Amino acid sequence: MLFGMNLRKGKSEVERLQTLQAENAALARQVNDLDERMAVTSATLRDVTAHLANLTSFTESMRVFVENMNTYVLNLNDNVQSHIVEKDAGLEAIKLLMTTREMIFRSRWQDQPQAVLSRLMAPQTFDEYHARLQALLPEHYRLWSAVNMSELTENYRNDPSNNCGVSSRYATRLFAGFIAPYLHGRVLDVGCGPWPVGEYLLGYPVGLISGLDPLPPYEPHPFEFVQGFAEFLPWQDDTFDVIIAATSLDHTLSLNTVLAEIRRVLKLGGYLLTWDFFDNNLNKPYHPENEPPAMVDPYHLFHFSESWHDPLMEHNFNILEKLNLNSFDPQIHDFFHSMQLIRK
Repeated sequence: MLFGMNLRKGKSEVERLQTLQAENAALARQVNDLDERMAVTSATLRDVTAHLANLTSFTESMRVFVENMNTYVLNLNDNVQSHIVEKDAGLEAIKLLMTTREMIFRSRWQDQPQAVLSRLMAPQTFDEYHARLQALLPEHYRLWSAVNMSELTENYRNDPSNNCGVSSRYATRLFAGFIAPYLHGRVLDVGCGPWPVGEYLLGYPVGLISGLDPLPPYEPHPFEFVQGFAEFLPWQDDTFDVIIAATSLDHTLSLNTVLAEIRRVLKLGGYLLTWDFFDNNLNKPYHPENEPPAMVDPYHLFHFSESWHDPLMEHNFNILEKLNLNSFDPQIHDFFHSMQLIRK
């Protein structure tokens, strides 16, 4: 009997040992499988690390390229002569630089909130804004409204190339590249025009854009829009990180009022990005409060010139960058500025 019990016990021990051996074998297979997976993962990580290193190297190369192009363009801006070969070389360099800038910074636009809460104050009706504008400078308004509120609207509709917001204007793509490094956060497009989105803002999140223009849109804008005038910006103080005025400031009635409003709604340290037509034959600053009304051309009460634009802006802004396209072609009078608000 004792022998039988010992036999059964020995048999049980053998079975247990066999079970343990089977479990150990299964565990060994799992370990081998894990080792193989870890080897694959390690190889993948090495590939990713190598890819990231290549990407970092490419990004650094592009950064150096842009810096070199900036230096090249600045040298061209100082030294380009008037004959045709140098003119074409300068414009091609500008196009390349601006295209590169836009390509590099466009990817960063998506790494931010795609929409924000509105900071609009209770907007007035367009007729109310209109009445307020007329009361500012009644005699100047009479001349200004005759073209800016009727004739100009039809010109834009009949010939879109008159509007800087469409790609048929060569400078629109240049301006898109010029402003690309500065675009972030909330953006106000002063004088956004009647077209859905200005070409210079294509690709920027529409939920971060606000626009203002006296002209009604041809079709609804996809962003927050107010039909009104830059003299009365209906947003709260310190709302915007960036304000764009693309060929808009020289269409205003009261420039000083507009600049005061821009400073009010722009955050301290924010950017004002402008595209203006300069006429250096008109060296007298625009002061409509002290002068009788007169048109300098069929559509404008004034044009900027270099002699008074920068001194005016430098009261409140640090001018970071400017690009004078006239340096490359005497027939071109477009001037781009990037400015940072340093005092209200």
